[in-house]
Amino acid sequence: MILSQLGQAGGTLYMSIPCKDGLVLCADKRTRNINSYVRTSVDDSISKLNQIDKTVVFMTSGYCIVEKGYFNDETNERVEGKDEVLFNADSITRKFYRSNSPRNIEQNYELLSKKLKESYAQTIARLSEENLNVLTEPTPAGQHLFQTLFFANNRANGIRIYELTAKREGLQVPSLTFSFRQLPLDPFSIRPTAFGFFYVSKEIYQGNDSSFSELRERPIIKRLIMNYEDPATVSIGDALLLAKEIFEITYKRYRDVSSPCSETELEVSPISKTIDSAIITFDRGFQWLQRNLLVVCTEDELSVI
Repeated sequence: MILSQLGQAGGTLYMSIPCKDGLVLCADKRTRNINSYVRTSVDDSISKLNQIDKTVVFMTSGYCIVEKGYFNDETNERVEGKDEVLFNADSITRKFYRSNSPRNIEQNYELLSKKLKESYAQTIARLSEENLNVLTEPTPAGQHLFQTLFFANNRANGIRIYELTAKREGLQVPSLTFSFRQLPLDPFSIRPTAFGFFYVSKEIYQGNDSSFSELRERPIIKRLIMNYEDPATVSIGDALLLAKEIFEITYKRYRDVSSPCSETELEVSPISKTIDSAIITFDRGFQWLQRNLLVVCTEDELSVI
């Protein structure tokens, strides 16, 4: 008997940083394949900043479902085969907006969630009981399967952030339930914000672990986060420097904070050494800033922080 080898790919950190020119967006590039048969593997070439048009960009964190080759239980060996992504909210959302207007994020919520739910149900229907059990390991019922943030700019309302989240419900026949909201009403009224694997940045922002005290005193972190400098005085360069610091610290200190991730998921860093960055400006909309920006130079530097 040959069973499909099922894995779940996940691992993302992205940030929104308000500055005087607009909202700077940064995302890492790592996808981790997590499964029961082989060690976690990574791909650091994934672009997670998805531009729909000049006014809308979205980013997704969470899990997709990947079939990697086959496992033959007669020979107890894995048979190599072409990887197949069975479910990926990111690619489904991109495809959805090729035929639907991105200027109606709120109005399109019901249609998009229906499309995602149908695709997930079709994927579940294909899986064996063994593979359904794999799904419950990193994403038990009630936890978010994925989160998508839409960053939209229009001249009437300025820059707005919308959040779509999906939870996996049910054990015998898993399904998705969705929530949708605008966050917050004014993105420039809050500190720079991290999403996805935000647990390291949360410790910096709100925690009391003394081993992070020196990091909180780094000039750019102290200015923009601890003291919350007025975004009207923050440059694009300041925002990128802050992002580089937070991503670097996350890459190196991800094991030093509490998170819901399993030991298997934490075999390797949840984020990549490189990030992509862009900005949604008030007047010109979406623009790329730097792509493949290196934030961690060498493994030897892991002892620095």
